[in-house]
Amino acid sequence: MLKPDYLTVPELAERWGQGVKQILFHALNFKFRAYFLFDGIVSNYGAPRPINHIEEHTLHQEYQEEIYGLLRLTPRHLFEILDRGKTLFPNLAYHPEGPLVVRKVKGQKVLDGPIMKLSPPLGRDTFLKAFLAADDVLVLLTDVHALEERNKQPPANKLKKREPFTKAKRADPMRLLLEDLISEMESEEEKVTAATVMHRLRKTVDIGECVVDICPKGVIWEQSSGQPKTLTMDALKKRLQAMGYPKQGRVKGR
Repeated sequence: MLKPDYLTVPELAERWGQGVKQILFHALNFKFRAYFLFDGIVSNYGAPRPINHIEEHTLHQEYQEEIYGLLRLTPRHLFEILDRGKTLFPNLAYHPEGPLVVRKVKGQKVLDGPIMKLSPPLGRDTFLKAFLAADDVLVLLTDVHALEERNKQPPANKLKKREPFTKAKRADPMRLLLEDLISEMESEEEKVTAATVMHRLRKTVDIGECVVDICPKGVIWEQSSGQPKTLTMDALKKRLQAMGYPKQGRVKGR
């Protein structure tokens, strides 16, 4: 009955022409909400508490109810699926109605909101599933459509006229992005340095490029494999040097 309302992570990966790990990484960076199907008892905790894949907080129970429906996964469980391919069936989840707020604690993104403790359904000592994997992670179609509209990016399987990526192009999406940015900067007669390029890179977050987040050391970008990688200022300088920048004795505008 719920099938028309959501896509699994593998289905969304196919729709967007990306890898499963890329989609999980998007979810881990709060690009959209990630859910799983739950059948059992929840102990609803009313006080908001942050939780991520590093730490959890002790909470105080308020009341219990038995439910069947979608619950929102915590970043810790998403991280384990991304890192290990599966996670133990959750014993904690966010309340689906929130309210939830993304904020940073000690440099880490956390989701702040009401958390529920999960227990097996009545008459059972264990959950119906022992583990969750990527195909158990669900994304609401409303979120998918909203993100596609915001990025003005139709699903990959509808881009019939788009030139397919070669292996060489897929190998280093950051190189492609840098080439585009430098070309744009030169056309605007802006000096190409590590600082000016990093400034432009930071502006590409959330517009469909490979940069997915910013950090104190630089930016976080997705490799073609879907794995995240940090590009620091020093690493950017080396990339630019390999590309011949900054150029010495250049005539402005040429």
